Amino acid sequence: DPAPTTLSFDEYDLYPTGSPAMSRELNNPTITNWEDPKLFDEQAYARDLRLFKEGVPIELQTRSRESIATGEEVRKITPGPLNIIEGIFAYRHPRAIAWFDLRIFIDLPVDTMVERRLAGRTGNDPWDSPEYIQGPMLEGTQRFVLPQRDFAHVVLDGRLPTEELADEAMDHIMRATS
Repeated sequence: DPAPTTLSFDEYDLYPTGSPAMSRELNNPTITNWEDPKLFDEQAYARDLRLFKEGVPIELQTRSRESIATGEEVRKITPGPLNIIEGIFAYRHPRAIAWFDLRIFIDLPVDTMVERRLAGRTGNDPWDSPEYIQGPMLEGTQRFVLPQRDFAHVVLDGRLPTEELADEAMDHIMRATS
């Protein structure tokens, strides 16, 4: 079986790490909640997702931390037999919801999410302070992320070990595609 093709919602970040937009924001802060979906190009995501669903290859400016870390600036993604769309706001756009054959939501209790986020802080970025994590991040998660759970066909327990969580997701994907 060929590897699945993956499209990450993070590629639609309007303020990627290291970008001029992020530098301007850090020098003259205006963003109070880094969990706001307005910080992503949702219209481009919906357009690309429609094309992807129709089997049309898409070319996108890469803006995720992972792409930036590898130096990749543009990526052409060709849909395959199995396509995985992942990301924090993947189910937020109303038109996008209908384009998924199977929607999986990884649910994590907010206290566990806050605990993990506090433990994983990496620097002095505005979204890494304990005050931000326990305030605006938590509020943004409750307002924007958790309501997407209602659109999922399958809700998985995010407290499971990563390998077990991946196996459970793949079991659901394989059942849905067979």
